[in-house]
Amino acid sequence: MRSLKLSLRLWLLANLVFSTVFITILFVLGNKNNELPFAILVIPASIIGSIPILIALMVLLPLIKRMRYFAYTRWHALLTLLLLTCLPYGIIGALLNLHEFATFDVVHAFAIVAAISGILFGCHLAAVALSIDQVNAWIKNGPMPLPKTITHFKQTTAKLVPVKTLFHHFKTSTSMNTPELNEQLETQAYEPEQTNSSYNKSLIKAVITAFLILGMLIPTAYIINLVEEREKRHKEVVQEVSSKWASAQTLTTPYLYIPYLKSVVNDTGKLVVVKKIWIAPASTLKVSSEMVPEVRKRSIYNVLLYRSNTAISGTIVLNNNKEIKPENMLLSEASLCIGISDVKGIEENISIQFDGKAYELEPGLPEYAINKKGLSVPLNLAIENISKPMPFSLDIKLKGSEQLHFLPLSDNSQFEIKSTWPDPSFDGSSLPKERTISDAGFTAKWSFNKANLPVLNQSYQADTNKENMAFGVTMVQTADQYAKTNRSVKYALLFISLTFAMFFIIELMQQRPVHPVQYILVGIALIIFYTLLLSIGEFIGFNYAYGIAATATVLLIGMYATSLFDSLKTSLLFSSFLAMLYGFIYVLIQLEDTALLAGSIGLFVLLAVAMHFSKKINWYGKPVTPKQVLA
Repeated sequence: MRSLKLSLRLWLLANLVFSTVFITILFVLGNKNNELPFAILVIPASIIGSIPILIALMVLLPLIKRMRYFAYTRWHALLTLLLLTCLPYGIIGALLNLHEFATFDVVHAFAIVAAISGILFGCHLAAVALSIDQVNAWIKNGPMPLPKTITHFKQTTAKLVPVKTLFHHFKTSTSMNTPELNEQLETQAYEPEQTNSSYNKSLIKAVITAFLILGMLIPTAYIINLVEEREKRHKEVVQEVSSKWASAQTLTTPYLYIPYLKSVVNDTGKLVVVKKIWIAPASTLKVSSEMVPEVRKRSIYNVLLYRSNTAISGTIVLNNNKEIKPENMLLSEASLCIGISDVKGIEENISIQFDGKAYELEPGLPEYAINKKGLSVPLNLAIENISKPMPFSLDIKLKGSEQLHFLPLSDNSQFEIKSTWPDPSFDGSSLPKERTISDAGFTAKWSFNKANLPVLNQSYQADTNKENMAFGVTMVQTADQYAKTNRSVKYALLFISLTFAMFFIIELMQQRPVHPVQYILVGIALIIFYTLLLSIGEFIGFNYAYGIAATATVLLIGMYATSLFDSLKTSLLFSSFLAMLYGFIYVLIQLEDTALLAGSIGLFVLLAVAMHFSKKINWYGKPVTPKQVLA
């Protein structure tokens, strides 16, 4: 009956823990309104799905209890049984995911089995920790193994009577009372109840510590949401300021918009004349742009803006298109166009010198032009304009936010962008041919021709997609505290697990018990580190904020460790370990290409240190000789 009650208790508590953790994660990571109906179904689904585990426990726990096992052997048998009952669920989960892969992936399947089985096993370990008194009573109430040798004798009968009574019994009332036996008993016998009790406590504390580490992941999820929320707020502020100033700009170089007539055969087989559009780009082009950065402050956020002064010059030749006859061109309807993605950024009227005449560009573009937004001016061209190159030049003063791109519609072109901003990011379809970056700013140069811009070798139609040819520069704010804070939060599990493990090792080595509530307080201090990092970083940047938050956290936990272990030496050792851990994570955050290598080496060293200290721990309790007991 005791085994059946224990089976039912462990099964119910494991379902409760699983449902609680699952629903919590669901609400933290999902939409509460949309996920509420699904969350309600978690509890009955968990109960129904885990009925095989309940049956296995009810059948096998009585068998384990009736067998003549030692107490620690029953502990091993119980934990092994719980693990084996969880393993089939992991295998089933891996099989259900095989349809997503064209070929069988052993590594992925093993990861799914380990993840599902580990989660379920963790819930059962939590149930064991919550039922520790009932489990201990169940383990101690079973039959003891028969003594076969003196070695087994010390592990069995001493559980039933004190060691002192055993020695008195064997010395006075048994035929086995010999000097040799007395000497052997005095050197080998010890109090196994103390050993088993110490072993059980260490095992239980390890299980509780592991469960607390997993529990600390819940507030970590809230921290991740907080970082994303603050980053979203920052982007909203940047977008708000940019909408009033001007957004990122893409400037399309000047081109001619020329309608022409073409004879085509319609659906009925008749020859008809239709109007089409020819986009005539520049034959040669030279663009020089200077960006002047401006940092505007809105509340606690910095918004990076710029003003640019762009000089454009080149020539346009119309006789290089052999597909369109000059007499079919409607030159009187031609227009000169440039594309600007956000016309709100135009600071001054734009005048262009074209073929020796001055024109002032007006907002708006003809129908079927390349761009949706920009400026244009009608041109009344004549047939003689086809046979000669037509030079042009203009200056554009443009405002924008962070990014400036160009769309190079030209057979041969050269671009140059320079600025005093020291942190550029060259992006788009092409990287610069030459670039110079220093603390004083940057200079970048591009050059194109028909060979490396093959799309321009086609007939220049208005429906040709040329947006993928844009290139340029984005001014980067290197103090992106949100991205770095988000990266540091990803190491929260490493922080918490290593800190708790260090506490656990010190607790075992010094025999100074630490209550689970005190573990939770230390975990909360580690979580608050990220809120300090986020809030302070919004004012003074990530690097200084990391130093301040890490120093405050190390001092707080170090002083708390002093009161827990009553040892300044232990506190300094633990504080040094925590400080090195924070320093190690800071280096990983700063690295990019070698972050994985440095992290792997660092974790290997930490594992070696943990293995070294684990050798000094008496995991099964300290033996007590008969002389110590009699004394």
